[in-house]
Amino acid sequence: MYWDRNSRGWTFCPVEIPAAGVYPVTPTTTSATSSNVNQTTSLRAGELPTSTTSGPRTTLQQRKDKAVEPRATTSSTSSTTTPNITSTLTAFTSTSANSSYIVLPTPQPGVGEPLYQVGPYTCSRNLGLSTLISILANFLDTTDNTLEAYLYYFTFNLHLAASYQDPTTIPNVANIDQLPNPSGLLSSIFSSEFSLYLYTPMLLVQQRQNLNTSWLGITESQQPATSYFTLDPIPYTNNDFSTPDGWPSQSFLEIDKQRRLLVSLGSIDDNMQNYNISGDSGIIWRNNAFENSRSVILGTNDRVTSGCLFDPSTASIQAQNTSWATTIDPPELALDSTSTTINNITIPAIANITACGISPLLNQTLSNTTADIDPGPYVAFVHSSIWSWANGQPDSASEDDDSDDEDMRCALLDTTSGHWRVANCDLTYHGACRTIHAPYHWRITTLPGHYRYVNATCPAGTTFATPRTALENAYLLNALRTSSFASETAIWLNFNSIEVDACWVVGVGTTCPYQGNVSTTQTVTVPAVSGVIILVLAALMVVVKCGANRRNSRRTGTREGGMEWEYEGLPA
Repeated sequence: MYWDRNSRGWTFCPVEIPAAGVYPVTPTTTSATSSNVNQTTSLRAGELPTSTTSGPRTTLQQRKDKAVEPRATTSSTSSTTTPNITSTLTAFTSTSANSSYIVLPTPQPGVGEPLYQVGPYTCSRNLGLSTLISILANFLDTTDNTLEAYLYYFTFNLHLAASYQDPTTIPNVANIDQLPNPSGLLSSIFSSEFSLYLYTPMLLVQQRQNLNTSWLGITESQQPATSYFTLDPIPYTNNDFSTPDGWPSQSFLEIDKQRRLLVSLGSIDDNMQNYNISGDSGIIWRNNAFENSRSVILGTNDRVTSGCLFDPSTASIQAQNTSWATTIDPPELALDSTSTTINNITIPAIANITACGISPLLNQTLSNTTADIDPGPYVAFVHSSIWSWANGQPDSASEDDDSDDEDMRCALLDTTSGHWRVANCDLTYHGACRTIHAPYHWRITTLPGHYRYVNATCPAGTTFATPRTALENAYLLNALRTSSFASETAIWLNFNSIEVDACWVVGVGTTCPYQGNVSTTQTVTVPAVSGVIILVLAALMVVVKCGANRRNSRRTGTREGGMEWEYEGLPA
């Protein structure tokens, strides 16, 4: 986000937009008429056309493309195609060539907000944080049910918009009185709009103080796995606990509290150093609150040779647990296949990084094409980051047998692929048993059996279970392959949809959480797609393109600014 000192608001435009009705000099107005041929004029930097003749009427998509395309400023002479519209073009200029700007008319005169071409950028006055807020509010409202109520979080990198009088120069440090007042802070804006949806640092601190009245005060199956954090007894209480480092379960947030939105700060430019970060602290999460960067090195066959969290020599969670682990240096990927053949392939590097308990961040262009042109490489990236279900699973149709589809309601871990698939619950396999309070320590049942009876055959101190994270899945697969049952093709996982088709739960007889009283259910939520691709609005396309252009214009004599567009998964 860019702070516009001129309008005193947050925008996606890297440069300030001149205030409405305030112009450097008297405007120059030119009438645009219809024509079947585009006319191109050669202009010197900062110079405005004295006459224009439009070409064919511009379509809506063409106008969108024009809005995000930076204008060339590296030469004293540029070739510019006049706007293809049947309207009036109003242009404004100042005494400085760098500060010229053009107001591009709307397709229908007097309807909608015009575009402003300021230096190398073309922006809209109303394309800012308020637009994102409006879209997000509508989205949260329309998906406010247990089936689609996933958790979302935003990380905002804060920048200072350049002056429209000098759009290609990094602005000086903004004074406190030029920055947002209390009502303009991100915390104030988001809390006023999404107070019922936000999960905040303040809430986390409050809930950590007494877990018995928060995370441990709900149905046991929805409680977080306490093995993953420190439990401190509260003095002079009846077995109450607090924690200095724990996090709530996803079920607690989404189902019990309906908290679905987290907002954090990312990078903050030096010229925004006076921004009131402390004013946001109770609502907005700190930088890297949801990311723990980890260096990864790949070796032969794209196997992780350094940085992997999986260590077969120890199952100690203290040694191996790293929450929010992400890659800081993902491998360069060159996928040359087209979308028709690449959708179902697995990218070994991404699959291996994921199996190591690390979330791969996609911050590069794949196959020299963007996802709107060819989504295939990006779909392959997402599929490769799924550690649970195999491609195409869960599917009621299976190659195991010819039984009725209604019997294909139980999950197996395939020992060859390391992923899950469905099977007839009446088939006979060994089962996966997790040691209580030791998430990475697994044992395999001595005797095979039907799914419904596996729990009774688990060794003492263990329970029939399902991996909750990629790292747990890796330890289970290793336990099986190093056991006396390594020749088995699959083992049972405690995951089924026996009661309701496509509603996967833990335990025989468990009620589907999306029917009836959700507080009495037992569930493990494993998204069908673990690497969610978020369509982050057309506004972010403006930021990415304009940001790249802006960085290129700063390379000489200035520090290059950074911008990241990352995705990261929430740990189980």
